[in-house]
Amino acid sequence: MQQGKRNSRHFALLSEPHDVQAITAAESAAARARALRRATDQYVVCLTDRGSELTVMKGRLYCVVKPEVNDSPADLRVIDEEGEDYLYPRAWFEFVQLSPHAKAALASRKDAGDA
Repeated sequence: MQQGKRNSRHFALLSEPHDVQAITAAESAAARARALRRATDQYVVCLTDRGSELTVMKGRLYCVVKPEVNDSPADLRVIDEEGEDYLYPRAWFEFVQLSPHAKAALASRKDAGDA
């Protein structure tokens, strides 16, 4: 019987909502930091609104991230609305040329954590 009590107490400690939220927030912050470290100075504009749960939105500008080893050439890795890098179909985006002034403004947003 004590075994059951100990397990239920252990479960209660692990299932506290604030603990899960803290872990989720820390994981999200770590993912954003990894994405920003791999960001390039290339930008794309989204041409479609087919992103799942609006993680990318039509007409918005996104920073391109260096591809990972197994990324398909048909896909493009960008920092999405959640601040994390994900693969999307390359056909959803078009590369844009930005002036040095615009690139500097966007780089300062990334440095401030607003990517």
